[in-house]
Amino acid sequence: MCSCASLSEDKAMKLVKRCGIERLRAHTKTYLCRAYPKASRVGSDNLDPMPFWLAGFQLVALNYQSTDLPMILNQGLFLNENGGCGYVLKPGLIRTAFSRASTPRSAQDEREPLEQDLRLELTVLSGHWLPKPSGMPNKQIARPRVRVSLCGAPEDRSVRQTQTDSETGLHPSWKETFVFEISQPSVAMLAFEVLDVNAKGNPDFIAAAAVPVNGLREGVRWVPLQDSRHHAIEFCGILVHARLVCPWAEQQRQQRLTQQPVAPEQAKIICAGPGRLHDSDSALSTSPVSCVPISPSRRLSLEAGSIETVVVVDPFQQTSPASSILADRCQERFSCWRASS
Repeated sequence: MCSCASLSEDKAMKLVKRCGIERLRAHTKTYLCRAYPKASRVGSDNLDPMPFWLAGFQLVALNYQSTDLPMILNQGLFLNENGGCGYVLKPGLIRTAFSRASTPRSAQDEREPLEQDLRLELTVLSGHWLPKPSGMPNKQIARPRVRVSLCGAPEDRSVRQTQTDSETGLHPSWKETFVFEISQPSVAMLAFEVLDVNAKGNPDFIAAAAVPVNGLREGVRWVPLQDSRHHAIEFCGILVHARLVCPWAEQQRQQRLTQQPVAPEQAKIICAGPGRLHDSDSALSTSPVSCVPISPSRRLSLEAGSIETVVVVDPFQQTSPASSILADRCQERFSCWRASS
């Protein structure tokens, strides 16, 4: 028989403070727990799901009609993990109740890397094909900025934001670097919110995205954005440069450097055939290529470990099937987050 404790956010938070995270993690290994917004949230704003996720709660109810940071985190977690099916395995840190010394780790936990402090150096480079905020006149130019929020353990939480770009709202450029110190990277998430500063100085939502920190990929990466209804915006995103500083990230970096490149003959076989990229359509036959659908008038100098060539695709001037295939492959090849099985 399965039982589920359903608690309002106030009662659930009192339970977390009274019992402690470790005891709740042990309890939720056997029983289901659900937290939902309190009745006084008449504006349909959301509770912060992170404290309850950290405590082991399996269900956190949210108002999907709102576009706030809790909903952005929820979309980023369940969209990116486990193929976007809606079910996500808890990180090993949460599944392991009490200390590692007193509680034996399961076979699944043994395969996960140990918790190590992580230093994330993130540079927000530019935005591309950003829409205007809802209700903005056509003749008015948006002044976007990016707010980067690190959510996770209480000691890791941090919020940074770029300056406002008032020159162009369609393809803004920021080139600002932020440094985050993360003590529990397996439970941390990184949220990107693109906001427009209106005449009154208040931020208006443009687009947003969130990704788990444990799946970030190094180098110059593409962050696809979603609108206020949580739908993907075609060709819209921001370019970032990420560098991870920790022992396990250094091991992965050395492994990538020692990998042998694909032989030209093998690359030609991969690129040939119906529905594939042909030699006459791209440079994929001879070198690793990443692509990003940005304006051809904006050329960026990209310095990333395994990226040798960047194909710039203009979505309004696609002249061959290969161009559209390049745009489709942008999400997977150039994405800031690793593919999840």
